Amino acid sequence: MDRLPSEILSHIAQHIYWRTQFESALVSQRFYAAVTPVMWRHRFLGQDQPVISFCDALARSPHHVGRHVRVFDNNCEWTEMTLTAVIQHLPQLEKLRIVNGQGVSDQSFKHIARSCPHLTTLFLLDSPITDVAMMALGQHCKQLKHISLGRCPHLRTDFFLALADCPLKEIELSECNLMTTISSNHNNNNNNRGMEALVAQHRLKKLRFLDTKTPPLPIVDNQIATVWPAMHHLCLTSYQALANETQTILFLQSHPHLSMLRLEGGHLSDMTLDTIIQYLPQIAHVGLHGQTRVTAQGIRRLILACSQLTLVSLKGSGMVGTDFPEMTTLSRYQGDGFDRTEIENLFGDEIDIIRTMWKKKKTGSDT
Repeated sequence: MDRLPSEILSHIAQHIYWRTQFESALVSQRFYAAVTPVMWRHRFLGQDQPVISFCDALARSPHHVGRHVRVFDNNCEWTEMTLTAVIQHLPQLEKLRIVNGQGVSDQSFKHIARSCPHLTTLFLLDSPITDVAMMALGQHCKQLKHISLGRCPHLRTDFFLALADCPLKEIELSECNLMTTISSNHNNNNNNRGMEALVAQHRLKKLRFLDTKTPPLPIVDNQIATVWPAMHHLCLTSYQALANETQTILFLQSHPHLSMLRLEGGHLSDMTLDTIIQYLPQIAHVGLHGQTRVTAQGIRRLILACSQLTLVSLKGSGMVGTDFPEMTTLSRYQGDGFDRTEIENLFGDEIDIIRTMWKKKKTGSDT
């Protein structure tokens, strides 16, 4: 072992249990130097773990172990003081996940942005932060690629402007309301500028708005324009972003790399399904919650035409067992109540049986 390069020791340490890592670090100074960066690379603090003790460990470490931390995942209850005390010791932090964000204010978030210039990923829930915090993030964290924010009620579309210089690839917003509550020309202009900044994020590959209200995307009807050339995952659970079916169809026509698509709001019809068939050859998952205008015939065409499709979500679309009589060949769909049972998802055996029955029917008609 004495002849093994330190790089090999570090690689081995990545594949052993954390307690064994700790024991290995006590073997010698050489082992300590090789194993410590691995032990500290990913740190997790649970809700029942003392934050103050963790702060003290970072502050008192003679070897500044905080500089090895790249991922910090936690669901502790933070105050501005404790968060600042921890973050200042993590200068190389790349990924930060805060599940319990009630104590994360704009002021403490400014410390995060200044102390962690290498941040690439941020996950934050239940925080009162505003666009002021996002401005600090955009100013200091120029490598930010992934951001996920949930239940942050004070954010508005200005935060897209604040992050305009970040090379964002993934944005997820959950239970946020980016609409300015007071209507005025000034607020409407801010909304428009914010959504234009979102559209300008040309590296974007994944966009998820879950129960999040937004102004419409600045897409002109009757004009096909590729907004995000690399986009493969789009989820909009409120219809505001794509305000009508015309915009939706134009958007789909110009984004052929989409493999996961979820659109809710009740404004789509079989025309959208036919567009998916024609323009999205890689589509694998389609979510159509609440889309009561789509028909079972349209869904069946979608399944038969898209060979890579493995999941269709139909919750709230009004489809029941009688719309897919093929399902009665599966034991779990047999029974007197099947005809009236709401169909929420089609996947696995259900999609296979639709394709199989169509092939049998086609073979029979050919003969």
